[in-house]
This record gives sequence, structure tokens and C-alpha cells, in this order.
Amino acid sequence: MFINYNMLKHHPITSAIAVSLITAGSVPAYCQTVEARPTHGVELWRGLAEGMNPESLLPYVKAIEGVKRAKVVNVRKPERPKRVRITYEAEDIQIGSLPFKLDLRFSDAQLAQVWLASTNQCGEDTEQIYKNLSAGLVAKYPQVIYEAPLQRGDVLRAYSRSRESGERQAITHIFANDDVAVLLTFALLREGPPPNPGYGNRLARTLYSYALGEYRSRKSECGGTGDRRVDVTLQYMARAAFDEHARATSAEIKEEQEALVDQL
Repeated sequence: MFINYNMLKHHPITSAIAVSLITAGSVPAYCQTVEARPTHGVELWRGLAEGMNPESLLPYVKAIEGVKRAKVVNVRKPERPKRVRITYEAEDIQIGSLPFKLDLRFSDAQLAQVWLASTNQCGEDTEQIYKNLSAGLVAKYPQVIYEAPLQRGDVLRAYSRSRESGERQAITHIFANDDVAVLLTFALLREGPPPNPGYGNRLARTLYSYALGEYRSRKSECGGTGDRRVDVTLQYMARAAFDEHARATSAEIKEEQEALVDQL
């Protein structure tokens, strides 16, 4: 089935977001303590391959620069799925000058996706972060499925919508090669000051004063723009799995369009 990726540009699949790329040249792709390549499915990131169980991927996780310790938990609790608990060094996993944490996503006890997340970064740096990461992604994953320009005006509009709605505004870009698809997402949040209770009771005024002080303290960070924050996520998944999602989503959109035509 032909996949019309243009139909998917603003569909929720593009915000099924997250994490896991190593930008070209930022850190070595593998630590030398792990030399064997995975023999499971598609390699997603730094030796972590689709289909690995928690025990088999543990040596690769421990070898990642920035990881202090890693262990499999819930081993003796059959009613709860196993997962990998990771403890980081002080600076986490550094990619393109950002600190990331690793989130391994399993399906039926097998690795399905690898996510990396860098949260609560200064929003003023959004454009530069995008330039750095997208350049590395294009070099490593040259099949650009969707890349919307992330310029100053786009960022400011997203922050404006965030302040009005109180919710994060997500902008997602999708890169791929024949084996892996990578979703790069920026989730932007602009915090507004707490609502003034006016001539409320004394407790309300006290709580407002405290909240206002906290808001001003956060805003003073990032050179006075600390009320604007961005979460950056990188999500690795097998290209075949991504294409399957894309086909299903494309079919859903087609059905919605056909239903609309019937209603008109």
C-alpha cells in the first residue's frame, strides 16, 4: 500500500513522540567494552536492538557513557513486567550538549522502542537545539519523512498558544533510513503568572504571594526567560513498525474523509 506521508504531517502519529538518537559526532556510538553486535532484530540505538529482552540488553545499557548503574527489576514478580532501572552520572547521557535520560519501551518483554528525553530546558535555546539535532539526524537518517521549519516565528506562536491553553505545544519531525525511523519532538510550554485572587481572604492572598514568588524565581532563570521551557525527545523505532503505523493512520484518515463526504 502506498503511504501518503503528506497526509500524516499534522496527524497525531507525528506526536506519538520520543526519544533516541545519537547525533553525528556527539559521543561514540558504542563504548569499547561492548564489541559484539546484537543478533536480534533491527538495531535501534547504540547496540540496543528490537526484540531484545531486559537481560540481553543490560550490557549495552551499562556501556553507555553517562550511565552509572543499570539492573533488571521485577524479576521475581511474574504479575508485573520486567523493566530496567537506570542510575545516571551527574550529567546524564550527553547528546549535543543536552542531558538525556533513557527510556526503554518493551512489548511482550521484548524491546520495541528506545526513547531519550531531555526535559525542562531553556526555551530560548529551542532554535539552536533544533539546528544541531536535525543536522545530525539528516546526516545519519537521510530519508526525511517530515521536517517542518522551526524558526523564531514558529517558536513564538507555539509559546503563545501554550500560555493561552496552559498546555505544551508539540512540534514533531520524522527522519529515517531503511531500518530505523526517528521522531524528534519539541514540547514547548510557557508559564503565566498565577491568577490574582483580588480581595480574597488572607489565606488566598498568602498562597498567591507564595506562588507569585515561585513564578518570578523560575522566570529569572535562563537569562530572564525561564517562563519558557522545552522538552526535547528522540524516539527510535523500527522503520517497518513505523510504516505499519503510517499505513493504519493513512487508512483512518481516508475513512474519515469518506465519511465526511457522505455527510455533505
